[in-house]
Amino acid sequence: MNVRILDEAKAEVDSAVGSGETIARGQGERLYRHYLGVIEWAQQFPHSGSPIAGLETERDVRGFLLGARLPFTAVIAIGPDELVVVALAHHSREPGYWRTRLELQDRIVSNLDLGIVRALTVVLLDRRVDRHKPKEGDDG
Repeated sequence: MNVRILDEAKAEVDSAVGSGETIARGQGERLYRHYLGVIEWAQQFPHSGSPIAGLETERDVRGFLLGARLPFTAVIAIGPDELVVVALAHHSREPGYWRTRLELQDRIVSNLDLGIVRALTVVLLDRRVDRHKPKEGDDG
């Protein structure tokens, strides 16, 4: 089964690994190993994760815990031929923040052709980059 990881989820993994390394040497590496293990497990046993209810999508979305001492869940949408890693969600952060990622993808796929999707992706990425640029007069 193919695995696709949303850019936002990749950024969350990078952030979590970096934060783990600042907390304790080797913690980020440990987290990353568990993350890769969860992805491999999900490929073999996609329906073994905990179902996530209450979504406005037809997708089968499941949560896979990274480990007993790691406060993260990999949120994965299960498709017939593909797993989509939607988020690496921290247990102490805003619950369900990633839901809009699924809803936006569902609307785009159902309403637009591939060429328009590509153009929209560029626009959305440009907006996201612009939001994170320092404003004039900011020190950092």
